[in-house]
Amino acid sequence: MLELIRMGGWVMYPIILSSICSLAVVIYKFFQLTVLQSDPEKVLKTLRNSYAQGGSLEALTMLRGLKGPVASMCRTALQSRAEDREALKELLGKSAQSEVYGMEKNMLVLETTATVAPLLGLLGTVTGMIRSFNVLNALGGITAPSQLAGGIAEALITTAAGLIVAAPTVLGHSYFTAQIDRHVSVMMLAETEIVDTILNGKEDA
Repeated sequence: MLELIRMGGWVMYPIILSSICSLAVVIYKFFQLTVLQSDPEKVLKTLRNSYAQGGSLEALTMLRGLKGPVASMCRTALQSRAEDREALKELLGKSAQSEVYGMEKNMLVLETTATVAPLLGLLGTVTGMIRSFNVLNALGGITAPSQLAGGIAEALITTAAGLIVAAPTVLGHSYFTAQIDRHVSVMMLAETEIVDTILNGKEDA
């Protein structure tokens, strides 16, 4: 591996750096969007049952350990002083926007890496070919194919490295974008139920 990095030349270092950044973001987003998420149905059921039994304080207590955008929206609604439907919906809309912003955080890193990594690989291809032509120029022609091996190896290794970094990054970006879209849809559906649960509960109280 170290030998391949050496043969790839200096372009390998920004490619490796971009791969590390991409991997870190992929791991972070996976836990943020997939692992550390409470089931929205469970959250809404907890809200309905606890609010009916003990109002806002009881609901906040029961929701304390639940995570995810829907749970956050529920807590925002319970802590608000909104008395009418429109005010509460506006508040939840702002809460949802804040959640979307948090979910989209660092996605630009994946998008940039997916674009830049192949370009860095292409740059390595160019520098490798320049290196080979410099050898040809210095020797006045080819005396042995091995004399071009270093430049050709640099060109091929950097091209492959750029693609190896870009391909999984594109897949990760697509997967997380789909997850964010799913969360947005769930939040839109949950908004109505949260409003109905809280306002109907206040009317019954």
